Amino acid sequence: MNTEMLAEMTRPTTEKALKKATRFQGNMMPVGEWIIATRWAWNFEREAMGYQAFCYRYTTAERGETASIRLAISSTEDHEDFTSQAEAGAWAMGMILAD
Repeated sequence: MNTEMLAEMTRPTTEKALKKATRFQGNMMPVGEWIIATRWAWNFEREAMGYQAFCYRYTTAERGETASIRLAISSTEDHEDFTSQAEAGAWAMGMILAD
């Protein structure tokens, strides 16, 4: 995975910034105090495309575009990528439920 692309997903500190980071090749979905984001990118061997999953957590009770968030869990930590957006989202949901 391109280091610059990964940095784009670890940088967002607001919901609005995360929406911008996922605008072309990804998706995001608020779930309670979490936001699940998935993104289509090169896998770590750079031989195929795959989806990565990212779980952000709200840092305050505020919600909306200006709400403060932080990256809490990422499939990229284990160099894991998925063949579909649904699979990446399911992994993220499982990680949230396990937390």
